[in-house]
Amino acid sequence: MCAVVVLFLGLFVGLKTVEALTIGSPLAITQQPGESLQNVTLESAAEAQYNSKGFALSPPESITLTSGSVSAANSSAPSLNTTLGTYIKCDGPALGFGLSRASCYGMFRNPMIGMQDTTQRTWGNRGSGAQMILPLRYMSQDGTCIMEPFLPPGSGITIGRASQAELVLGAGSIVHGCIVKPISEGGLARDFSSEGSLAVFVAKQEPHVRCYGDARVEGIVNSCYVIFETMPMDENARSFGVGGSVPLPWTQRAPDGRCYMTLRTSGPVDYSTWLTIWAKGVAIANMCLSQGKKGVWSGLGSSRHLYLELGQQNPLGNAATDPPSTS
Repeated sequence: MCAVVVLFLGLFVGLKTVEALTIGSPLAITQQPGESLQNVTLESAAEAQYNSKGFALSPPESITLTSGSVSAANSSAPSLNTTLGTYIKCDGPALGFGLSRASCYGMFRNPMIGMQDTTQRTWGNRGSGAQMILPLRYMSQDGTCIMEPFLPPGSGITIGRASQAELVLGAGSIVHGCIVKPISEGGLARDFSSEGSLAVFVAKQEPHVRCYGDARVEGIVNSCYVIFETMPMDENARSFGVGGSVPLPWTQRAPDGRCYMTLRTSGPVDYSTWLTIWAKGVAIANMCLSQGKKGVWSGLGSSRHLYLELGQQNPLGNAATDPPSTS
């Protein structure tokens, strides 16, 4: 039975840094011709869960929220009223333990989320014609709490429909049901929209990001998101570096020339996936470029030789290299 709930999404003034927790999950890889892949793991619990296609969102695992179980963080916290029959599943082993309530609440302040936007939109993978292209990730300013909508695997759904406000309500259910408790953990939710055709997870991330320099260019974050929507994207582990399937350095730029993304290496050939590189790029854009700074994520790859840079200048010159084939 659907319960009428009032979700108070607290807007904390400060986002505190949470303790790091590294969660490694085996990566289901597809070996590319001529490559030797050993001990390759995903660098993110959320990516592992995204890849596993094993979301178990069943009614027995659901948590019923009531208005009495939710408390406002402060008197100025906005409230969202809705009728929800949301199923949530707390899954710390896959999505992380020790999430910061302040960071996850603060995530809803991200202007890209649009927590009060009730416009119904379509959500789908590349080539689906949807308005919102998946994968799509939002996160807190400190990068430790991430939220990602997805189409429920095995459901046969190719286009989801939901508003940004409904997405926030689904994620808010996870925060209240899984994170606001003595042992906080990430979780997944479904059935928060009128059609129930979209799901979402909230997970912990351990960012290895350094912000530096100046990247105060109007519209640069949106420019970077054009790269994220068009860059190579798959879950196959491949070799990056001299002699690898993807020569480095590799650079891609947005059509408007504002945002550039470059992958480099500090050592020999290393292994990763385009999905992982995409996720780290999103983190840099949200943590650094949104604050007018360049950024770099270091320690990428199975041997941690790779590092990813985002900024307003192309380190390789005026002409960006074409992205390599992912076939």
